[in-house]
Amino acid sequence: MRKHIPMSLSSQYPWWMLDVARQLQNRVFQLSIPIRPMTRVFVVGELKAFRSILTDSSTQKPMAVFQHFRLITGGATMFTMNGDGWHEKREAVAPAFSSNHIKRMTRMAMEKTEVWIRDMLMDPAKNSSFDVSKEMTGIVLSAISETAFDYDISADEKDFFGAEIELALIEFTLKAPVNPLRGLFGLFIPDRRRAFVAVQNLKERTFQIMNAYRNKKEPSRNGTIIQLIMESDAYPTDDEKVAELIGFLIAGHDTT
Repeated sequence: MRKHIPMSLSSQYPWWMLDVARQLQNRVFQLSIPIRPMTRVFVVGELKAFRSILTDSSTQKPMAVFQHFRLITGGATMFTMNGDGWHEKREAVAPAFSSNHIKRMTRMAMEKTEVWIRDMLMDPAKNSSFDVSKEMTGIVLSAISETAFDYDISADEKDFFGAEIELALIEFTLKAPVNPLRGLFGLFIPDRRRAFVAVQNLKERTFQIMNAYRNKKEPSRNGTIIQLIMESDAYPTDDEKVAELIGFLIAGHDTT
C-alpha cells in the first residue's frame, strides 16, 4: 500500500501497473487500496476474464469506485448505477447507438480531423510542436457536441471543457479513490477545492447546452442523445438530465 498510493498519484501509474503484472507473471492481481475495510480491488488485464466479468448478469458496478465519478457529474448516471435505474436510463438512450448514429459520429470525427490537418499544413505559424492529446480532445468534443448534443461548440468552449474535465478527472478518478484522506481534508487541499470549482463550471456550461437545445426552433428529431434524454421519463429533473449529459461528454471524449 505504501508503494501503491504514491505511484497512483504519479504519471507513471499505468506503466507501474504493467511492471507489477510482469513481476507477478499474471495480469490479474489484487491491489492494496485503503478504500474501506473488507473491500478488495483487483486489476483484470486478461481479455477473456475481463469479458466474462462484464457479460456476467450478476456483475455490479462497485460504488466504492463509482461514487467518486458521481461527484463530477453531480449525481447518479447510467454510468454509475446498477439495477432498475440503470436499465431504465440505458433503454432511454440506446437508440442513439444504432449503427447509423455511430457511422455518423465517426464520419463527423474524420471530417473534423481532415480539416484540422489541412489547417495545420496551410498555416506556417502552426508548424511547431503541439499537444496531441489536447488537439485530439478538441476534435472529439466537436464531433460529440454536433452529433450527440445538436450543439455547435466554439474553440474557447472546447478548451474550457477539456481543461475542466481534466481537473475533475484527476481529482475524483485518480487521486481520491486511492487516498480517502483527500475527502476528509478536502478543504485544506487546493487541488481538490479547484476540482469542485471545475465540476460546478461543467454543470453550468452543460445547462447552457441543454437550454440551447430547448430554445432551438427546429431541434434535432433523429434520435440524438440529447433528444432522447430530454424527452425521456427516465430523467424527470433538469439536474438528472445535465448529469447524464456530462457523463456522456466525459465518457465520449475519453474513448472516441
